[in-house]
Parts: sequence; structure tokens; C-alpha cells
Amino acid sequence: MVEVPEDIWHCVAQFIPKHVLRDLYGVNRTFFDLAMNERYREISCFQFDDRMKRLLERLSSPAIRSRVRVLRVRPYFVQELIYLQLRESSGSSTTDSLFSSLLSLLRDLSNLHEYHVQWNELPAVSDLSLRVLLQPFLSARNLRKVSLEMSLEKFEALINSLSERRSLRSLLLEELSITVRHGGQIFYESIDHHLPNALMINTLASFITQVQSNGTLRSFTLQATHAQDFSPLFHALSQVNFQDQLALVNLRSLTLSIPTPFPQLGDSSALASFISAHSETLTHLTLHGQWEHYFELGLPSPSDPSFSPYIESCFSQVTLPNLTSLSIATTSYSLTTSIRVVSRFAETLKELDLTGRYTSFRDVQDLVQVFSFLRSGKLESVSGDSSSAVASSLEVLQMGPLTLSPQLVDLLAEGFPGLSELNIRIRDVVPYKDDEPTYHGLGRFRPIRRLRLQKQEQIDAFLQQMQTRLYHDWKLQRIGVWKLNTRLQFQAQYAAMFARCVPSVRFPESVVYGASVRASVSSSLTGSTSSSRSSSSLASLSTATVPAVTAVSTAISSYRLENDFAADVPVGCGWCQHGSSSGNDYGGSGSGCGC
Repeated sequence: MVEVPEDIWHCVAQFIPKHVLRDLYGVNRTFFDLAMNERYREISCFQFDDRMKRLLERLSSPAIRSRVRVLRVRPYFVQELIYLQLRESSGSSTTDSLFSSLLSLLRDLSNLHEYHVQWNELPAVSDLSLRVLLQPFLSARNLRKVSLEMSLEKFEALINSLSERRSLRSLLLEELSITVRHGGQIFYESIDHHLPNALMINTLASFITQVQSNGTLRSFTLQATHAQDFSPLFHALSQVNFQDQLALVNLRSLTLSIPTPFPQLGDSSALASFISAHSETLTHLTLHGQWEHYFELGLPSPSDPSFSPYIESCFSQVTLPNLTSLSIATTSYSLTTSIRVVSRFAETLKELDLTGRYTSFRDVQDLVQVFSFLRSGKLESVSGDSSSAVASSLEVLQMGPLTLSPQLVDLLAEGFPGLSELNIRIRDVVPYKDDEPTYHGLGRFRPIRRLRLQKQEQIDAFLQQMQTRLYHDWKLQRIGVWKLNTRLQFQAQYAAMFARCVPSVRFPESVVYGASVRASVSSSLTGSTSSSRSSSSLASLSTATVPAVTAVSTAISSYRLENDFAADVPVGCGWCQHGSSSGNDYGGSGSGCGC
């Protein structure tokens, strides 16, 4: 058998879905290494069961342990270990041995890149829990991303213990995510809305400032599950230190997810001051909001009327001259408020995501008007100069759910002629914008509405109307159309419709990806000169001989992909994949994603 260059194997592997790649360890040595990397790239310690025991046994091998890149921990299992230890006879050491193995594992994860802690089950802070949680901080030399989810009291215990054992300044974190949870009950009356401000400043602000003292932190996420005045924290992070340096000197990406209801929103000028302090470096901004009741109970969250003035007051004081990406969850922010925020930064935006609440035709008109005013020079720019027209730089737009109509497509094509990528979530389709969608069944209960089927006659009428449309001047290249039917599903017929109406569309991204997967394990490996992405990638790596690529095809032919990626079945949706480099898998079968 002719030896195939390793770079070709790596090229083949990059087009194979990760959940398939992990089972291809029998192909050859290269695939064995890639499969093992994928199998043990991410591990979780959630509960003490047989699965966790097997995991500890496998990870006792340094060759396997070195492949771990992501660790997720929920320390509830520590309580289980303590309980088992109390039940054991005095002469037994099974639990001690398991606990020792666990600590040894956590100490030796030298290649760990991401560490996620979710600590909300145990009401008390124990030394044993802290010992477990601290180990990755103390030993992981390559730790770059940390996510912490716990109450302020547990933050204080964890951070104080960590600072006693390791200098926080030695952590070279690039991404930090903090989720502040309340201590227990989910009911509104039982939540303490008056946690000490000093605790928040001294614990969170000090921790954030120290871990980024080397200027490595690029991304910061702050979330909360209960209404709390975060003004002291924002004030502290907007101040300069004794070296005249900001707390987050190189911040590029900021995500805020703060509950919106009464009683406490805090001082909007504090948030404005924090964002303004980092205006020169900030390029990505994500705004989410939660109602604490609904966040904990998993129910949809209505927007709070008091939140719109708060946000509008905040962003009326802010200029972000380098902002290129803005994402607003309209489930908590009204669309009117969201569009006003967009208008503040429209001049520099390249990517915009407005998803969550139902978006009417009028809402889309208002959004288009913002960018139309920008082109005509009627919209005041970030610099305050409205004397001349500015070309919109928007390249990527995600929005919805909405009702798709021919007039809406006309509006998008006219309003965003330079758009290169469009991802929309649709609720239904109508042949004319003022028509009401019709469904099979009575549909008396709104939560069940998404489970019903729209009448095919109305869908056919919409598609027939679209057959007469052709958008030559629209520069759109990638299109994704999605619908939530118990899960988010790709709508192949509507994506294909866009591909027919817009000559510049290079067909839906999912179809390109699916074709590449098949091509990478078949035609491109037999020496064909296809124009697909896989063929061009192979050609750029090396000039493989016909016997070599034939050998590749022979070696992999016995390993059929578990799922046939048809043209209408994408691996993930635009909301999951866009702007992400984490390589998450999308569980389940069929044309759905995992978001």
C-alpha cells in the first residue's frame, strides 16, 4: 500500500463530523490519534457513578490524560463521596482511593485550555469542595478560558483560597465568564436583592483585575440569575489603577446578561462608564437579559417596561467607534429599544443579530430605515457628523422569528444590498405581507402553535409568488432559513428558493458543507479535479499521486459515515456555528441543531 502524506489525512478529517470522527480510530495511526483526541478532548465530572469511575481509570494513563482540553465540574459529587466515606467500614479505603485518583487527575491536566465550574447545588462551602475545584487552577499551565457559575459567597471562598495558593496574576486567561447565582429558592420574595456591595467589589472586581494584569484577557461575560445592582462592579472596572491602566485594558468582546425587572437595575451611568472606558478596544458586544422568575423556571421572559429607559439612557452616553459585531436578545429587550441601540452603532457594524421576540414586517422596516438613513446621510454617525452619506458595512444579519413574505424578501434585498450572509428564523410564510397564516387545527393554545402544520396551500402560494422574483443586485452569498418545530430545523425548500432568486448565493452553507464531507471521502480522493472546498484544500497541501489518493479511498471505504449528510441537512445552525471556534457537536439525528 502506498504511504499517504499525513497532511492529506488531516485534510480528510476536517470534513468529517466530530461525532463520526471519534469512532474512526481503526482506519490508521493518524485517525487513531485524531479519534482519541476527539474522544477525550472534553470531560465532565458531574456525579459519582460508574461512568465517572471508568473515566478515572482511563485517564490514569498519561497518554490519554494529555488529550484533555476542556473540563466541566459540578462539585455535587463531592458530597456523594463524603456520604460514601461515612458509610464505609473503618478498614475500607475504596472512597479514599477514588478521591486520591480524582485529585491526581485534576493535578495532571497540564494541557487543559478550558475550565467550567457550576457550583450551585451545595449550600455550604467545604474544604473538600475547594480542594477539588482549585486543582486545575494550580496545575494547568495552558489554561486560557474559565467559566464560573456560583453565588457571591462561593466566589469569595473560591477566590480567597486560590489567591492563597497561587498568584492570580500568573493566570494568562483570554476568556472569563462569570455567572452570579442566588443561594437557593427561585421565588421572587425569598431572594436577597441587597447583597453587600463591598463583597461584590472586593471579590469580583479584584479577581477580574488581577487575572488580566498581564493584558491577556480579550473576552468577558457577566451574567446573573437574579435582579441585583451591579453599578459598584461597573464603577470599579471602569477605573484606572496606579499604573494608569484600565481593569480590562485589551477587552475585545463583552457579553452582558442581567435580569431586567424591578426592584434594582442600578445606575445606568455606571454601565455607560464601564463600556465607554473600553470603547477603543471593544469590537463585539452581546446584550441579553433575564427575568429571574422565568430564567429559573425555564419559561419565556416578557420584557420589563423599566428596562428600556435604562438601556436607552446607558447607550445614549456611549460611543463605540470600533464596534463591528452587535447581538441583542430581543426576548428581554423590546425591538423598539433594540433598533435604537443599533442606530447608535450602525456606521461600523459588520455583524448584527436580533433574535428572540417575534419580528413584524414593520419592525424590519424600522431596521432597514436605520441603514437607509445611514446611506443617505440623514442618520447621525458615531462621530456626530450627519452631513455626508456613509456606506453601510453590514455583512452578516441574523433575525427572527418572523413571517416570511415576498414583500419582506424585497425589503431585505433593497435595504441590505451589500449583505453577504443572512440567517433568519421563520414562524410561517404568507404569499402577501398582510395575509394571516393559516394552520391545521384550532390552535387555541399558543404554546402548541409551533407544533402545528401550516396549510400547504398557503406555502405553495408563497413559493409561486417568489418564482417571479430575481435579485440581480443583491450581493448575498450565504443563506440560512430556520424554523422552531420542537427544535430548530433547517428549511431546505426556502433556502433553495433564495438560491434560485439570488444569483450570487453560493447555495446554502449546509449544502456546501454536506457536499464537502462526501467529496472528501469519495470523489476528491480518486484524483478528480472538483471545484469543491475539499479538493482545493487537498491541492493546496501537497501534490498527491494517483496511487496515494487511491490508497486513502481504499483505507476509508470500509468506514461508512453514520449519517448521510444530504443536501438539506446541515451540521449546525447559523446561531450555533456563527462566530464560534469551539467545534461543538450537535446532538441528535435529522435536520436539527443543538441550540
